[in-house]
Amino acid sequence: MLLGGISLKSGYLYQMYAYIRPQEGLDPRWNRASGLFLHPAIDAVLYEHALIQNHLLAFATVDLARPTASVRRELRGILRSSVHAEKTACPSPQKPQ
Repeated sequence: MLLGGISLKSGYLYQMYAYIRPQEGLDPRWNRASGLFLHPAIDAVLYEHALIQNHLLAFATVDLARPTASVRRELRGILRSSVHAEKTACPSPQKPQ
């Protein structure tokens, strides 16, 4: 998959899914586990996510050519985006009333 000149290999998706999927059933929290694949980059920005069988899989790049403070802000932004994506894509099941 090519997004804005950045290549996202399907193997990354399969690898993350292979880590998460076998954990289902071990604990209720694992049934909706999420993953973030973080990849170093220079002069490239990517944040994509997909919901696959109740598992949010996110992919992001971090531009390591930037100053340390900027990289730190970028990482925090990626984590905030991942949490927001998880909350909107995987809402918690409603308890029966």
